[in-house]
Amino acid sequence: MQNIKITVSVLYHPEESSLSRLHLKLGKNYDDKVIPPLVNEIMRSVVAQYSASQLLSQRDQVSDRIKSSLEERARNFNIVITNVAIKELNFGKEYISAIEQKQVAQQEAERAKYTVEQAKESKKSIIIKAEAEARSIELVGSAAMKNPSYLSIRKIEYAKEIAAILADTKNSVVLSTGLIMRNWDKPVV
Repeated sequence: MQNIKITVSVLYHPEESSLSRLHLKLGKNYDDKVIPPLVNEIMRSVVAQYSASQLLSQRDQVSDRIKSSLEERARNFNIVITNVAIKELNFGKEYISAIEQKQVAQQEAERAKYTVEQAKESKKSIIIKAEAEARSIELVGSAAMKNPSYLSIRKIEYAKEIAAILADTKNSVVLSTGLIMRNWDKPVV
């Protein structure tokens, strides 16, 4: 059972034709005797028909149901209800805590879903890159088989890349040209 604090505003007036009868029967402060008990009773019966989330999402409908029930009952006392409005609707700490926990759980589920999607995309990217590298290796192998000078050109390109990297370093590095231009297909003697 959920504790709910509801504050309503009720606008009303007595039926003009029955005003003298109302004063004779209930006295001058008829409204203090009739309205608060009626409002409390009707609010309890109407609110009990809704769940906590429905009270929040269907606030106008709840207000209308309270008004129609209150109008019907107030007629017996020659009182006309002109408006009923829910001014405040508060729930207990347990309910608010449960809502917060649910929101946190939903956010964590969304975060996990995003992480899974990100991992799937990363996997696709890695597969595409690997397939491209495999195709590149096939093409290099095919080019090397068709034209042996292709490997010599690649050696020169790699030597230029190494030279550019070494030129950017602060340290001094000495390499022999024989090591850079070495034919790696032949064993070292």
